[in-house]
Amino acid sequence: MGEKLEITSNAYLSSYFRILLIWSAPYFLIASFIMFCTWRDEINVYQREQKFRVFIVLVPAWLGVFIFNYVLRAIDSQTELFRIVPMFFFGAYIFFIGYIFLNGAFGIKVKVEQQQILDKSIQIMNGGTAVLNHTIKNEISKIKFFFNIAQNSIEKRDLDEAEKAIDSVFSAIEGIDNMVDRIRAKTEEIVLKETNVEMVNLITDCVRGVEKIFNARGIKIKTEFMVDTILYGDPILLKEVVNNILNNAMEAIVVTEGLIHIQMFKMKNGGISIEITDNGVGISKEELNRIMEPYFSTKKNIKNHGLGLSFCYKTVRAHDGELSVHSEVGKGTSMIIKLPKSRIISAKISS
Repeated sequence: MGEKLEITSNAYLSSYFRILLIWSAPYFLIASFIMFCTWRDEINVYQREQKFRVFIVLVPAWLGVFIFNYVLRAIDSQTELFRIVPMFFFGAYIFFIGYIFLNGAFGIKVKVEQQQILDKSIQIMNGGTAVLNHTIKNEISKIKFFFNIAQNSIEKRDLDEAEKAIDSVFSAIEGIDNMVDRIRAKTEEIVLKETNVEMVNLITDCVRGVEKIFNARGIKIKTEFMVDTILYGDPILLKEVVNNILNNAMEAIVVTEGLIHIQMFKMKNGGISIEITDNGVGISKEELNRIMEPYFSTKKNIKNHGLGLSFCYKTVRAHDGELSVHSEVGKGTSMIIKLPKSRIISAKISS
């Protein structure tokens, strides 16, 4: 009788653990997959390293719990292997402590860190100058283009066209003047001068500023605003972000019928997403992992300092947002700016 009760009890426990396994498995496996994808898809090289460290600390620990506490007990309810589960947490703890020491906690690498701080300060100073040079280079190209139009228009006695071209020159000069005034935002941390910004008008102004240059290269710009948004932010810096991305897109397009598609729409979480997509040459996976690094550039021209996207990333982060890049060689690139609900003053769905 006792043996029968024991067999019945064991069968009941096995059934219980099988049901528990079916219920818990999706949580463990999906969580592990999400952690893996978060690390794999991270563009910024420094954040990618941090997410990898979190991944290798947490995922093995909870997969150990899953296997020894759920899977094996569903197979054999009498197994005692679940008792080694605490060892996984202890191992994760030891790994974490070891990582802290290896990375210089508690003063182990104070001298090295001081040198790194000094090097970083020098890099920031050089970076500020180089970013300003980057902005001036972009605006000088516009000034040359519009002066040529003005000169040709004067020769044809088309004074209206000449006046429009000269107005565009003054707009480009004003852009340089604003960036010179804001150089501190490049040499130190990004400092925002915030006000209410009508994002449709801001993007439209950026498009108008480059449209003739792009048309001369056979590049069309298509805009699609699914939401009319007023955002609390820095209009000068946000405009520079859009201009940088548009300029990068232009330089990446080598086909005869170039296209840049700008979309702005409201996200489910209440924020807005601005996506700028081109049909340029695209970026390889190796370069994509480093694209946000300061001084890294996919362009071979020595005048490109590799600070455009780094500046864009810092500016978007200063607005509590996210900047990501999706690209495929031979097909093109999408730059995605996501700005949070906390920054949105109003957002009306466009008709």
